Amino acid sequence: MSDTEHFERFDWRKSLRFIERKLEEQESKAKDLEVLVVDDDSNDSLFLCNELAHFHCNVTVCHNPLEGVQLLAKKHFDLAFIDQKMPQLTGIELIQQSLPEGPRATNFVLVTGFSDSPLIEQTLKLGAVLAPKPFNREKLTMFLRPKND
Repeated sequence: MSDTEHFERFDWRKSLRFIERKLEEQESKAKDLEVLVVDDDSNDSLFLCNELAHFHCNVTVCHNPLEGVQLLAKKHFDLAFIDQKMPQLTGIELIQQSLPEGPRATNFVLVTGFSDSPLIEQTLKLGAVLAPKPFNREKLTMFLRPKND
């Protein structure tokens, strides 16, 4: 069979259905994500919350880092966006306090307007990801993709 004959016999509808199914699976995974946003700045947390709504995530927001530690100890979150610069605790301190208590399945994203080398090193040592401000929808997409993609 020549390439042309093979091409003509290819069932594009079957391939299209497969792609649509995969997209639906990925969309349903994002809908099931439990996300925590901890940021003392209500404008930043509102922006993140609104952007996450486009991905149909279940979002919990708190403005007090000590409350964030308590939430992480009590409830499972797939993803947590933590601001670095907050009163009472820094984002790094919050993550450090949450690791022993909370379920380790939480993926931490440290959100900051600063990116010095020691902060980057600390973030990586904790197994977290550093995300520079300002945020946009494209950056969020990176964190919401399933890990096996």
